[in-house]
Amino acid sequence: MLKDKTLIYITNIYPFGNGEEFVAQEMNFLAPSFKNVIILSRNIQDPQTRDVPEGCEIRRYDVPATSGAKFAAAFNGFRPLFWKEFLKSIKHFDIPSKFSAIKTLLFAMYKGNQFRQYLENLIAEKGLNYTDVVLFNYWISDETFATSALKQAHPEITAISRSHRWDLYFERNENNFLPLRFFIQKYMDAFFFIATDGANYFRQKLKLTAQASKNLMVSRLGVLNSRASYKIELNRDELHLVSCSMIYANKRVDLIVETLAQLENVKVKWIHFGEAYDEKDMEALKAQAETELGPKENITFELAGFRTNEQVYDYYANNNVDLLINLSASEGVPVSMMECMSFGIPVLATKVGGVAEIVTNATGFLLSPDPEPGEVAEKIEHYATLSDNKKLKLREGALKMWNERYNARANYDSLIENLETIVAKNSK
Repeated sequence: MLKDKTLIYITNIYPFGNGEEFVAQEMNFLAPSFKNVIILSRNIQDPQTRDVPEGCEIRRYDVPATSGAKFAAAFNGFRPLFWKEFLKSIKHFDIPSKFSAIKTLLFAMYKGNQFRQYLENLIAEKGLNYTDVVLFNYWISDETFATSALKQAHPEITAISRSHRWDLYFERNENNFLPLRFFIQKYMDAFFFIATDGANYFRQKLKLTAQASKNLMVSRLGVLNSRASYKIELNRDELHLVSCSMIYANKRVDLIVETLAQLENVKVKWIHFGEAYDEKDMEALKAQAETELGPKENITFELAGFRTNEQVYDYYANNNVDLLINLSASEGVPVSMMECMSFGIPVLATKVGGVAEIVTNATGFLLSPDPEPGEVAEKIEHYATLSDNKKLKLREGALKMWNERYNARANYDSLIENLETIVAKNSK
């Protein structure tokens, strides 16, 4: 069924610049299943940094926030949909600033309408029937409003969206508000949440009935690792900690520095993989690390910056890493955790978002959502005192978790089966 369809896959970044590294794995499975694939990225400035599967067409699109666009957006205030969404939102959600919500909603509708027109033109340009098109949003965004609006007008089209973190949790956004969620939820064929926590949150946030929730599905991400194993040898004189994320406020990498500064009786080697969106954040972290960790004889550290997935995998394969540490304030289910667990590396992480679905007593250690450095340091010291047998059990548990729940082959095969079912239903 999918072999007769054209997939239009909508991203924010991929395959340009840095970010959305996890899309590449999914695309490698999806692309061979479709007749044609068009990757539509909102990134209009960075160079292409990732190869895409053979035969995929790449296009770039964005709606600039010009003064003219803002003026045009205001006219959406005369549309019934605007008032329906706004009134329903202020009834259901705790929104501190109604004025800010109005601006967000107006511009989201403007951007979505512009993107809908772009999609309609693209479909016409390709000579496609709507029944032959699968629209796949990697995030619930303004572009997803366009997708759902097309679905409303053309029920035979297939409209899908994944959902992760910033596009899901209202509390992680300015003014605790995400626009057009009621309209989007009503018309999309399916939402693929990367964690059960995400699906439950969305259902509860929108106060959906069991019937209305039928298009909410859990479709976990996954990683491949032909080298999957855990090391038998264990560090006895030094703990080797790794963190892997972008550097910005939500990731709280600075809290790792504060934690390590408190350790006195444990020798630690720490390396961080990941760069900052803003170079000032990287410089600030370097300065903090030099000040707080530089004088400590028991701590060595390296801020390694951006590394490709292959480089990170090589590091895990060739180094005896004890723990991945992640102290984020908010998460979906981090791919970095899946990657390290595929090498049998346990995880120390905050209990936020869907993290508790991958970090358990068998695979690592959960911290409170907003821990003090002392709480984190105590867990590191506790790990250091574990017997070799208990450390090996954690490694076995981590590898088992990856293989049973986050193995890309099984998860993306399941995703494709779900898409087949949805497309078949729309084709009747």
